[in-house]
Amino acid sequence: MATISWGKPSKFETTPSINGAPAKDAQWKSIETPKDGTLQMNVTEGSEVTALEEGGGLVDIRYNANTYELTFGEFVKKGKQPTFEDNDGVIAGEHAFRFLPEDPECEGRQIDCAIVRVVETFTTADGIIRTYKARGKKPAEGNTVKKYVKEVPTSPVAPTEPESPEETDDSGEDME
Repeated sequence: MATISWGKPSKFETTPSINGAPAKDAQWKSIETPKDGTLQMNVTEGSEVTALEEGGGLVDIRYNANTYELTFGEFVKKGKQPTFEDNDGVIAGEHAFRFLPEDPECEGRQIDCAIVRVVETFTTADGIIRTYKARGKKPAEGNTVKKYVKEVPTSPVAPTEPESPEETDDSGEDME
């Protein structure tokens, strides 16, 4: 098992984002394994804003929030539909994404709300590749990129065992 979150994604999914978040009962759709090395979370650092006094002395500083873009390449395969339909690269609606690394016990990431576009390229070495770029928007709540961990199924409460026949008489009362 891995110690860090890396490697081929063991789970990679998308669902529509409604009002900045996936629905509580969302049906997540699996995304095929991306082209090797293309699943990336790119971060653009927030800009720095400084207050300088005459002569260049730093009085104060603040930072704007980072922005995020999830990118991945998808092979165009015979008989397979693309993950998203587009109109000249523009994909309608807002979408949520989540993935787990190769070791599903390690943490992955989730974006609750993103605007998606696609660029289609061709080379003789790779064939046709659809490169999706999902730009994270401010979600309904929390950070743009959230920690995502493997979902552990909840087990129903086990029924209680009936008393053994030795502990009761025919009337069902204790025999002490």
